[in-house]
Amino acid sequence: MISKTFLRTSLLLCLGNILLCAQEDATTASLTADDPIVLEEATNQFIASGNARLKNGPMLLLADRIELDRNTSVAMVKGNVILTMQDFRALADSITLHLDSGDMTAVNFRMGIDPIVTEGSTAEQVGGIFHSKNVNLYVREKRPWEPNLKLRELEIDSNGSTFTGRGISFRVGNLTIGKLPWLKIKDRESIFDLSLSVGKEDRLGWYLEAGSLYRISPAMEMGGSVTAFTKRGALFSPEANYLHHYEGGYAKGRLLGGFINDGGDNRGLDIRGDSVETSRGFADLNHLQRVHENFRLALQLEWQNDSETIRDFRRELFTERQWNDSHAEIGYEGENLTLSLFSRFHANEYETVVERRPELSLDLAPYEFLAPELYHSFSIALASLRKADPLISPDIEADRIDLAYGVRRPFRLTRWLSLTPLASYRLVDYDVDGADPTRHLGEIGADLRASLHGDFDLQNDTWEINGLRHEIAVVLSHRKVSELDSNDLGLIPQLDHEFQDPNLAPLDLFDRRQTDSIGESHLFRIGVENRVYTRGEDGLPHPLGHLLIYQDLLPDRKPGENAFDDFYADLLLSPADWLALGFQAKMDSGTGQVERLALSTRLTDGDFGELDFALFDYQDFSNQYQVTGTHRLTERQTVYGGARYDAEGDRFTHLFLGMRRRLGDSWDLLYSVTRFRGALKEDDLEFDISLRLYSF
Repeated sequence: MISKTFLRTSLLLCLGNILLCAQEDATTASLTADDPIVLEEATNQFIASGNARLKNGPMLLLADRIELDRNTSVAMVKGNVILTMQDFRALADSITLHLDSGDMTAVNFRMGIDPIVTEGSTAEQVGGIFHSKNVNLYVREKRPWEPNLKLRELEIDSNGSTFTGRGISFRVGNLTIGKLPWLKIKDRESIFDLSLSVGKEDRLGWYLEAGSLYRISPAMEMGGSVTAFTKRGALFSPEANYLHHYEGGYAKGRLLGGFINDGGDNRGLDIRGDSVETSRGFADLNHLQRVHENFRLALQLEWQNDSETIRDFRRELFTERQWNDSHAEIGYEGENLTLSLFSRFHANEYETVVERRPELSLDLAPYEFLAPELYHSFSIALASLRKADPLISPDIEADRIDLAYGVRRPFRLTRWLSLTPLASYRLVDYDVDGADPTRHLGEIGADLRASLHGDFDLQNDTWEINGLRHEIAVVLSHRKVSELDSNDLGLIPQLDHEFQDPNLAPLDLFDRRQTDSIGESHLFRIGVENRVYTRGEDGLPHPLGHLLIYQDLLPDRKPGENAFDDFYADLLLSPADWLALGFQAKMDSGTGQVERLALSTRLTDGDFGELDFALFDYQDFSNQYQVTGTHRLTERQTVYGGARYDAEGDRFTHLFLGMRRRLGDSWDLLYSVTRFRGALKEDDLEFDISLRLYSF
């Protein structure tokens, strides 16, 4: 992709000129030459020739002839001009330079800061604004296949840190690959990137992909890719990304689409078992906007013509997102409350979705009212719901009111011990086909928390430890949820119902999202929380790690239940930037069944590379091990690879090995081989060769 060094160095080109004589007086300039220096008293002008040299502070100017006007502090320099200012360097036939302001004019110039060079016939800088016409920009040297820009007009404003170009040609060598009439970008922003990729997959045949993105303004870049498959046809995929900051907020988002007329002989079946059609496409739209300090907008659309489009043609998207979700929200965030209008819609016919059409909710954070330290919480949600299932007809529809109220009062018994009793009430009322089922739920409970800490004067430069603080807390929580007064429970539609949560289940009645299937419960939870901190460079606590352990106990057990319910543990160690270890486990203590086990480690070394290991074990889902890594062989060559092992299937499901090599100053060449096993479609051998531009 484009190096962010480009704009920074281009702007420094301008800034270097401004700084040529900054804080320097022209009278301190030193002028020398091989030939005797001539003073013309009528014009008060020094004339130096024969390897003339003008030095003013950090600036050094070499030329065949230098004329220095002492009245105006203007140097007129001619013949083999070389101007050096720290990292900035310029070559020109002639330069007129104002020593007091840094303003200049150059003729037939070549200037820049490594690695970016710009050249043209004339250039001038006035008041911090660099301006030139018919300019070429390239990386270090002109080479046959190196990327470069040709501009009819170039302007760099160091005051506003902006780059403005007109009549722009994006070129590789002398080959023009794209044009833009105008663009304006800010410092440290890329201009364009380019990628080429060729490979082979059994289902798709040989493929060739070419893609590019162009930054057309400080807020937006546009482009896309075209991928040709020998067995399937051509996929056209436009893309646009934007990020705009303004007073009081910002807007950012992405639009990505794709369309292909699939000419494959065997396109297969979709998730419903229907034949996949010839015309196939997808569209993704993500938009997030902060309108004001208190208002936000969010929109997400994930549409596919069939359930297999992304899996077939954009596997990198499929690995990140195997379930689609399309929704929109308008929200208000006050000092102690939030108001949200949320809608989830059924964008894909092949999916089962519980639509919100829409849902209006109001949430009040804990608020002190009526008595000191008596905190009240409140929420209400009004929703029109529909469950759209392609395999079930008719759709399930219901209108629902979900109201919750809670109150709690913490008591500090000692400096290290606190008790917080609480009570909650939840009303869920439905309108379903003329019926009016209603639920009234009540909750009582308390949290007993003992907190201790110790400080230790431990110093270690290797681990960047500047003192240690160990905090430990023992927590005992109790919750009992009872059915108070309900009717027609059998008519309640199961829309937001029970699901298997691989994480620590929420305690409070307020937080339970399975609205339509909340039942009576009685639970104790005991937890031990350990946290370790050190003092960071800013003087604030920096976390080094934590160990959290919780065990749920059931005093009132249903048939088949054990007194010991879920056990949950969470370990995180991050003692240094180059080492991280994470571990999470959830287990049914009664049966010993592991519901979730996850382990991840990362080891990073600037010279060697990076090594990652992960373990994922989910009940009735998967038990997989994964290791990935990179190793830098030389400054221009890196090898990378990885493996994924399925313990249940006793086989490696994913093996890959690749190499990245730097070509010239601007290109990366990547070649890789991948072996998939066990998946319905990804069960073949693939190889890929990619060429990526990263300089501009």
